[in-house]
Amino acid sequence: MHHCLCIAEVVDLLCSGIEQGWLQDAIDDPTPKRTLLTLALTCKTWSELALDHLWYDIHGVEPLVQCMPPDLWQFKGRPMTLILQRPIRAADFDVFRHYAPRVRILRPSAPLVRADISLYRALYALSNTCLLPKLRQLFWDVDDPQIFEFIPLFLSRELDSLMVRPFKNHIDQLSFLSTIPTTFSPAVSCLHIYSSLPERGCDAQTLSGVLTAWTHLTDVKVPDVTLEGFLTLARMPNLRSLSLTALRLLLAPSMDGRNSSGASSPAQNPFPSLEKLMLSTHLAMREVVGLFQAIKKARLHTLALSFDVTDDDYDDMAEDMTELARTVVHHCDTTLLTHLVIHIPRQTAPFSAFIAPLLEFHALEAFSFGGYIPWSISEHEASQIASSWPNLQHFENLVTHGLVDGLYISNPLTSLLSLIPFTRCTQLHYLSLTVDASDKAARDTIRKNPDLYLNARNRSLRYWNVAHSPISHKEVVASFLFTLFPALEHIAYEGVDKSSCRRWRYVGEVLLPMLNRARMIELRRTGSYHGTQFSTGWGRVEPRTSRWYSGVIEAQDGEWSDEEGIDRMHRQLSNKYLPL
Repeated sequence: MHHCLCIAEVVDLLCSGIEQGWLQDAIDDPTPKRTLLTLALTCKTWSELALDHLWYDIHGVEPLVQCMPPDLWQFKGRPMTLILQRPIRAADFDVFRHYAPRVRILRPSAPLVRADISLYRALYALSNTCLLPKLRQLFWDVDDPQIFEFIPLFLSRELDSLMVRPFKNHIDQLSFLSTIPTTFSPAVSCLHIYSSLPERGCDAQTLSGVLTAWTHLTDVKVPDVTLEGFLTLARMPNLRSLSLTALRLLLAPSMDGRNSSGASSPAQNPFPSLEKLMLSTHLAMREVVGLFQAIKKARLHTLALSFDVTDDDYDDMAEDMTELARTVVHHCDTTLLTHLVIHIPRQTAPFSAFIAPLLEFHALEAFSFGGYIPWSISEHEASQIASSWPNLQHFENLVTHGLVDGLYISNPLTSLLSLIPFTRCTQLHYLSLTVDASDKAARDTIRKNPDLYLNARNRSLRYWNVAHSPISHKEVVASFLFTLFPALEHIAYEGVDKSSCRRWRYVGEVLLPMLNRARMIELRRTGSYHGTQFSTGWGRVEPRTSRWYSGVIEAQDGEWSDEEGIDRMHRQLSNKYLPL
């Protein structure tokens, strides 16, 4: 027998549904907030729970101040600045205190809205203790160094996650962070320190010293650390996730690769609980190889490496890439790693030489490789991937952009025939791969040898990002794709070639839905169609707008031809629907 929910639990579920829809759809959409407010005003039974959800996650202190009498505050200027028109009285502050305990997440102020520093000074004068006693997550990102100093007003004893962006050359702001676990918020387990804006920055030496005060962290994200800071992180017993977003100073300038590798042995068991490691680094690839040798046998589930390679590093790039792949395999548990992301701007090693060691990760579910130039994957290499990674769900050969030194890069490209082995990845639902769908030789092979692919089916693939893929004879391509991936629903493209964009759009929005509709009609005619057994999400023959497209194609009657590689249509297609 099922357990019956009480009224309070039902109300909580309703409010949670409204709140989740609010977060998933549009942050600026006021409708969910108004819905929660309406529930709060309905009756006392609904009021408390609806108010809890309404105030659970807010942007800045401005919403709390706006609950106080309207003669107390006003907005002025651009961006809108919330200022006080008179001193805050005790009765005014009681309203603030009534709603403040409901806040669990405090994010940065909404765009074009900010609170004046005089407001923070007034709040500090009324209460020099934490204003939000139940706060669990704090995102402290302000645009004034003086306002940054008021962060103690929001450091509750229950704070679990702290995300902060200090100002450049304000070492005192970083130093203050070392006092938080002992003085303000001892329960913090997630610490993210950002430094992404040009006028912001973090001193790696000071930041490394700050980390020594935090011993119970489980999630750390910082821009840069010194060698000593890295050793401090290695000693944290509960650290599960580590992200270094701009690693530059891990190895001191006086250290060479030989000495640094020997010095990077923090303990007999470094990073005992680490499951997720993300490195975005300006270090040479060979130095990262030494770093992995220090980590020893890591039980990682997720590994992401991003390199900002200089021109001086390209001479030995192929050798370094191969050595990196071997080192990652040797120092990571091949039975645990499920997500692998590697970004190298200009890869020079052959794909087979780089991918061969990585095939040892038999539990891999997501693989992403990024660079300026797409790799060409042969049929044999694709077959190796399908055999070695049976649980693959996400495969991405990401092209960062199509321009290198002012030239548009479209080669090397993968043949359409290399898609056939991917049908054996029965859990694959996302594919990002640049292919040459205009290759006449591959098209002739598809026409003359249908036995190569007629028995190949993958009913799990839903999304395919074709990136800068050229295409011609779109009817042949659509038929081939529909045979291999009958559940394919979305095709995304990023090219600057307007003709290819139009053709891929026509394949995704017209031809594939048409083929799907024809198949269902045939199944119904033969009596073998049962419900939605073969439904792939295509609702109608008419073109539709998917969430991946910025517009729609108006499928008007006309002649579409690709014999010369150029689309012609008797009725003009409005340019407003074409990507620039």
